[in-house]
Amino acid sequence: MDHTEVNTMDRPPAPAADHNRIRPGRWRGGARMATVSELPSRFRERAQFLRSYAPDAEASATIWELAASEIESALLVDGAELLTLQEAAQISGYSADHLGRLVRSGRLPNHGRKHAPRVRRADLPMKPLLRAVAQGRQLGSADRGQVVRSILTLLKE
Repeated sequence: MDHTEVNTMDRPPAPAADHNRIRPGRWRGGARMATVSELPSRFRERAQFLRSYAPDAEASATIWELAASEIESALLVDGAELLTLQEAAQISGYSADHLGRLVRSGRLPNHGRKHAPRVRRADLPMKPLLRAVAQGRQLGSADRGQVVRSILTLLKE
């Protein structure tokens, strides 16, 4: 048998941990990254910029506007999705029992049947901490204990 020495220099380097990944709502290079709901307006701004400073870039501007329209349509469809109370609880951070009380009191519209309620994703109340995270805001006033308790509550449900 031939015992050939393996040269480790021939192997590609292992990928480094990417600690600088861009996350929505985080500050990067002096500008805050957009959340999904902000993308359509940003795309339209880019299209307008292209039209005003590069008149020959009409096709590119049209593509930006088309992308903005597609994202808006997807957001509308996503918001119209009907969820069970258990699914809604996982998303909103509130318990299924609390959401059921909101449905029974009429504060949260029921799009299902009386004993099988469904709620629209767009109608869901969000716990303030989760809303801040979803909108990409900094958690400023929340201390570490509040963040941990909120996450543990979500994991229990």
